[in-house]
Amino acid sequence: MVTRRAPHGSVASEQHGSSGVTNRAARNISIAVVERRLLTRQCLTLWLQADRSQFQITPVARVSEMIEDRRLGGDADLILFCIGGARVNSPDVRCDIERLVRHWGHVPVVLLGRPRGER
Repeated sequence: MVTRRAPHGSVASEQHGSSGVTNRAARNISIAVVERRLLTRQCLTLWLQADRSQFQITPVARVSEMIEDRRLGGDADLILFCIGGARVNSPDVRCDIERLVRHWGHVPVVLLGRPRGER
Protein backbone atom coordinates (compact mmCIF):
# COMPACT_ATOMS: atom_id res chain seq x y z
CA MET A 1 0.00 0.00 0.00
CA VAL A 2 1.27 3.45 -0.96
CA THR A 3 -0.05 6.58 0.72
CA ARG A 4 0.39 9.83 -1.12
CA ARG A 5 -0.69 13.42 -0.77
CA ALA A 6 -3.42 13.97 -3.34
CA PRO A 7 -4.33 17.39 -4.78
CA HIS A 8 -6.05 19.88 -2.51
CA GLY A 9 -4.92 18.42 0.78
CA SER A 10 -6.69 15.08 0.59
CA VAL A 11 -4.94 11.83 1.34
CA ALA A 12 -5.20 8.86 -0.98
CA SER A 13 -4.05 5.31 -0.47
CA GLU A 14 -3.24 3.02 -3.34
CA GLN A 15 -3.08 -0.71 -3.02
CA HIS A 16 -1.61 -2.65 -5.92
CA GLY A 17 -2.84 -6.21 -6.23
CA SER A 18 -1.19 -9.02 -8.13
CA SER A 19 -3.31 -8.16 -11.18
CA GLY A 20 -1.78 -4.67 -11.32
CA VAL A 21 -5.13 -3.03 -10.59
CA THR A 22 -5.01 -0.03 -8.28
CA ASN A 23 -7.60 0.36 -5.51
CA ARG A 24 -7.87 3.88 -4.15
CA ALA A 25 -9.41 5.02 -0.91
CA ALA A 26 -9.53 8.82 -0.83
CA ARG A 27 -10.86 11.27 1.70
CA ASN A 28 -11.93 14.89 1.24
CA ILE A 29 -12.86 14.56 -2.42
CA SER A 30 -14.14 17.87 -3.73
CA ILE A 31 -17.10 17.65 -6.12
CA ALA A 32 -18.66 20.63 -7.90
CA VAL A 33 -22.33 20.02 -8.73
CA VAL A 34 -23.54 22.23 -11.60
CA GLU A 35 -27.34 22.11 -11.84
CA ARG A 36 -29.57 25.06 -12.73
CA ARG A 37 -32.66 23.66 -10.95
CA LEU A 38 -32.46 24.47 -7.24
CA LEU A 39 -34.38 21.46 -5.93
CA THR A 40 -32.42 18.98 -8.02
CA ARG A 41 -29.14 20.67 -7.03
CA GLN A 42 -30.07 20.48 -3.33
CA CYS A 43 -31.15 16.83 -3.60
CA LEU A 44 -27.93 15.81 -5.35
CA THR A 45 -25.86 17.70 -2.79
CA LEU A 46 -27.65 16.14 0.19
CA TRP A 47 -27.48 12.67 -1.34
CA LEU A 48 -23.74 12.92 -1.97
CA GLN A 49 -23.07 14.31 1.50
CA ALA A 50 -25.19 11.69 3.25
CA ASP A 51 -23.81 8.73 1.36
CA ARG A 52 -20.14 9.65 1.43
CA SER A 53 -19.18 11.98 4.23
CA GLN A 54 -15.67 12.34 2.79
CA PHE A 55 -17.09 14.36 -0.13
CA GLN A 56 -16.87 18.12 -0.02
CA ILE A 57 -19.71 19.34 -2.25
CA THR A 58 -19.87 22.75 -3.92
CA PRO A 59 -23.29 23.31 -5.52
CA VAL A 60 -23.64 25.96 -8.24
CA ALA A 61 -26.39 26.80 -10.71
CA ARG A 62 -24.22 27.58 -13.74
CA VAL A 63 -20.72 27.09 -15.09
CA SER A 64 -20.41 30.88 -15.26
CA GLU A 65 -20.68 31.04 -11.43
CA MET A 66 -17.65 28.77 -11.12
CA ILE A 67 -15.70 30.92 -13.57
CA GLU A 68 -16.64 34.21 -11.89
CA ASP A 69 -15.72 32.93 -8.43
CA ARG A 70 -12.83 30.46 -8.81
CA ARG A 71 -13.24 29.45 -5.15
CA LEU A 72 -16.44 27.61 -6.13
CA GLY A 73 -14.77 25.10 -8.44
CA GLY A 74 -11.10 25.91 -8.20
CA ASP A 75 -10.17 22.87 -6.13
CA ALA A 76 -12.67 20.40 -7.59
CA ASP A 77 -11.55 16.80 -8.04
CA LEU A 78 -14.71 16.04 -10.04
CA ILE A 79 -17.36 18.14 -11.76
CA LEU A 80 -20.89 16.76 -11.95
CA PHE A 81 -22.54 18.73 -14.79
CA CYS A 82 -26.30 18.24 -15.13
CA ILE A 83 -27.72 19.12 -18.53
CA GLY A 84 -31.30 17.95 -17.90
CA GLY A 85 -33.13 17.33 -21.15
CA ALA A 86 -30.73 19.35 -23.29
CA ARG A 87 -28.77 17.64 -26.02
CA VAL A 88 -25.03 17.29 -25.56
CA ASN A 89 -24.45 18.89 -28.96
CA SER A 90 -26.67 21.92 -28.28
CA PRO A 91 -24.78 25.23 -28.54
CA ASP A 92 -25.32 26.13 -24.86
CA VAL A 93 -24.14 22.76 -23.53
CA ARG A 94 -21.15 22.68 -25.90
CA CYS A 95 -20.18 26.20 -24.80
CA ASP A 96 -20.36 25.21 -21.12
CA ILE A 97 -18.31 22.06 -21.74
CA GLU A 98 -15.69 24.09 -23.62
CA ARG A 99 -15.51 26.55 -20.71
CA LEU A 100 -15.13 23.71 -18.22
CA VAL A 101 -12.30 22.25 -20.28
CA ARG A 102 -10.63 25.66 -20.63
CA HIS A 103 -10.72 26.36 -16.88
CA TRP A 104 -10.65 22.84 -15.39
CA GLY A 105 -9.15 20.71 -18.17
CA HIS A 106 -7.42 18.43 -15.65
CA VAL A 107 -10.67 17.65 -13.78
CA PRO A 108 -12.98 14.81 -14.87
CA VAL A 109 -16.48 15.95 -15.86
CA VAL A 110 -19.51 13.70 -15.49
CA LEU A 111 -22.53 14.66 -17.59
CA LEU A 112 -25.98 13.83 -16.24
CA GLY A 113 -29.01 14.14 -18.47
CA ARG A 114 -32.36 12.65 -19.33
CA PRO A 115 -32.77 10.25 -22.23
CA ARG A 116 -34.45 11.74 -25.29
CA GLY A 117 -38.22 11.60 -25.12
CA GLU A 118 -38.47 11.72 -21.31
CA ARG A 119 -39.66 14.80 -19.45
